[in-house]
Amino acid sequence: MKKLKLLVLTFAVVLSLTTVAGQIDAQAKVVTVPTSLRGRWFSKGSYGTQFIKMTKYTFYVADYVNGRKQSGSWGVSGRRYISGTKIPTLYRSSHKTPKGYWKIGAAHSDGVWYLKRVHHNGRVALRSWSPYGNSISYYYHR
Repeated sequence: MKKLKLLVLTFAVVLSLTTVAGQIDAQAKVVTVPTSLRGRWFSKGSYGTQFIKMTKYTFYVADYVNGRKQSGSWGVSGRRYISGTKIPTLYRSSHKTPKGYWKIGAAHSDGVWYLKRVHHNGRVALRSWSPYGNSISYYYHR
């Protein structure tokens, strides 16, 4: 009788451990924005003002001209997934580039930004670098 109880108990423990381990691996991963980039940022130019808002799980970009929001604003979330997949809509590189930039933006699209927190003109700023046109823009805290 004791051997039967021991066998049943051992079987129950093994079964519960495999069940818990299977649940942990099956969870989808969420993507987070690096803490150095989080916050609300803006850049003023001849075209108007561009706002970037980054929270722990979201990345949002909006353009304003004369105080009016323009079409083309977009945002992505690290907790939402591309339809029919387990791929989050937010993309973030796992490491910084050799120049210290984070790649962040929309997954599986051309909407990826190279961003880096810097000091510019005595203020904390985000430097946005475009590797294609080799242009740099600065976004300041709002």
